[in-house]
Order: sequence, then C-alpha cells, then structure tokens
Amino acid sequence: MTSSFLSALLAELLVIAALGKLLDPRRFREALQTYTALSGLPSAALRVLAAVIGPVELATSALLVVRPSRLVGALTSMILLTSFYLLIARDQRPAFANCGCGGSKEVAAPRHAYLVRNLVLLACNIALLVTVFAESTPSNTTGALVALAAMALPFALVVTELPLILHMFAVDRLNMPAKLDAVRGASAITFHTERRAVESGATP
Repeated sequence: MTSSFLSALLAELLVIAALGKLLDPRRFREALQTYTALSGLPSAALRVLAAVIGPVELATSALLVVRPSRLVGALTSMILLTSFYLLIARDQRPAFANCGCGGSKEVAAPRHAYLVRNLVLLACNIALLVTVFAESTPSNTTGALVALAAMALPFALVVTELPLILHMFAVDRLNMPAKLDAVRGASAITFHTERRAVESGATP
C-alpha cells in the first residue's frame, strides 16, 4: 500500500513535469540552454534532449503505476531526479524564473528552494525503492490504485510548487520587521488620534 501511494505521487509529479515540457517545448528548450552544465552542448544535442525528456518522464510515470514494472520505474525516476538535482546544484544562478520543470512561470524562486524540493522527492523515491523490495502483497485492485492516485494528487501539486512556497515564506520573513513597524506605527497613530478626540470632547 505504501509503495502504491509513493508511486502514484511520483507518477503524478512526472506527468505534471512532462506536460509542461510537451505543451511548451520552446520554453523548455530555452531553460536547458541557460544551465551551466549544458552550456557546452551543441544546439542540435539540446534540441534532442528537450524532445526526449518529456516522453521519458511520461513513460516513467506509466512504469511506476503498474506493479510489475514499479521497480524499473522507481530506478528510472531516481536517475531523472538525481540528474535534475545535479543540474541545479552545479548552476551559478541564485534564482530561477524558468527551471524547465513545470509549475509557476511568473515568479523566480531561489536555487536552494529547488534543491530542497528535489531532496524531498529523492527521499520519496528512496522510500519507494525500499517498500517495493519489502512488500510482498499481491497486486492492488484498480479501485485501490485510483483511490491512492486521488490521495497523492494534492501532495504532488504542493511539491510541484514547493520552490515558490519556500520563496514566499522567505520573502515574508524578510519583510516581517517592516510590517511590524508599520502595524506599530498605525496603532500609535490611532491611539493618539483617539486620545486627542477624547481630550477635545472633554474640553468645555
């Protein structure tokens, strides 16, 4: 049961990532061109890479949801996630507006947020590998797989947007002193205004 949930989570994430690449191939190709580790590749190789990764992610997601091929899918997704982690880690940019991995397109998120997200996904992938080896129960029914996929979808969507969420928390924490000062200033103004009103009302 645990492996079914983890495989559904990773499969849905891969589908989201693949759709982003397949629906906007030009944007994905532009994202690949900006990575330091890929800067030395010729343009023809980048075009092939951009055309292949999306279908590979879709195929991996299909392998993950079918129990007999789940181990192969888990190993393949581990390769994909590790490759993306190394690609981000070796890059020199402090933030990414277009990482090529799907999700929000408008807001740039810091590099460490993407690294944290990928570490979370790698941890899920490792847990999946462990449970696939450990579980010896018979195949789940179609209804159980559909239920598990539905349960995993919200987690998949949250993990997809994790860099943006982390970035929003960081920005909010950075701006918190100014916000507190503004609240204190507004409270002080309101207090003095009410005090003057009371004093003027008390004057005969």
